[in-house]
Amino acid sequence: MGKADHVVRERDILFKVKDHPNIVTINHTLVDENHVYFDQEYLPNGSLHQLIDRFKKLPGINGLGKKLSKVYLAQMVNAIQFLQIKKVVHRDLKPLNVMLDEFYNVKIIDFGDAKEFKDEHEN
Repeated sequence: MGKADHVVRERDILFKVKDHPNIVTINHTLVDENHVYFDQEYLPNGSLHQLIDRFKKLPGINGLGKKLSKVYLAQMVNAIQFLQIKKVVHRDLKPLNVMLDEFYNVKIIDFGDAKEFKDEHEN
């Protein structure tokens, strides 16, 4: 149903970019008759979106704050720069696609809409 290419592209890109500390690590993929399974690292602290919502509910606090926002932004920029070196564009970067590991570090996920690109001078 048009999803096979999408899944294969995501798998290939995840393996290509798996060596960055702020991008989810894929370990293996498994396939049966009906499904493809991605074995990825465990990210126990939810998404950045969920963390922002939790902070908003605290009395007297309006969001993550400047210091924490700068840390998360720096980690995301670092990952995006790595993706650029690997010639990958994520194309769906949003708080729901930014997960938090056991130390609350950023891990970018969901490379289903990502694309690989070539430089203009490449064939």
